[in-house]
Amino acid sequence: MFFPLLLLVACSKSDDTMSDPQAFTRALARAEVDPRAATELCLDLGEPRMRAACMSEVAPRLAKSDRSAALTACAALGAPHGADCTFRLAETLGDSTLCAQAGEFADDCHLHLFSEHLRDWIPAGARPGNVEAVAASWILDAGLSPDDPRAWSAVYRWVLGQQRPLDRASCDNILDAMKRDACRMTALAHYNDLLNHLRDKGEQLCQDPLPPRAQFVEDPDLRALLIERRSKDLCDPNAVRPAPAGGLPGAGG
Repeated sequence: MFFPLLLLVACSKSDDTMSDPQAFTRALARAEVDPRAATELCLDLGEPRMRAACMSEVAPRLAKSDRSAALTACAALGAPHGADCTFRLAETLGDSTLCAQAGEFADDCHLHLFSEHLRDWIPAGARPGNVEAVAASWILDAGLSPDDPRAWSAVYRWVLGQQRPLDRASCDNILDAMKRDACRMTALAHYNDLLNHLRDKGEQLCQDPLPPRAQFVEDPDLRALLIERRSKDLCDPNAVRPAPAGGLPGAGG
């Protein structure tokens, strides 16, 4: 029956002697029941990077019940950590309006949230050349510039990810040169990521015919990429790792 009193004494003593790692762990545990108090514990940490890491974990939990308090807690970190913390809040809440408060990470914030919602409006079977008009509207609504190749790369990664087989030549249907180049470059980046994904799943990529997912309409640049990857790691059994937990990021399907 004396245990609660002993626990109270132990806790009161630990407040003055707790190291940053101990306080970090305590803040994360406290966040489950009282995220507002946990943010105060984070701000008490002495090491700036640990303080920022703590807040980036705790503030998104607080944001679910009190957005204003969470934003205030992130701002208390100061630059640049406060901006990164606000970026995480925007991700957690799916609210691109918060990106304006993410400082140097504002553009990345808008782009990330835009990429997260591509599946909501790009129809199945979409092809390069027939999504540009609607995509431009969504890009603007996301707070991005329609002249930003990164936004178009995100669009085309999703569109190309739906193709079976991958058809890089379909990018030639795009009239605008910047968008066409973004599509063609994205096809190479997507295929490289796809090879990593299939390699890690243990797919056989060292001989033709390739597995259906890895097949492509013949293209000299994709073929060169495949040959290069085969010489580097695709045919090395030691490079095969356990299957990834999820699907290929940013790909449609």
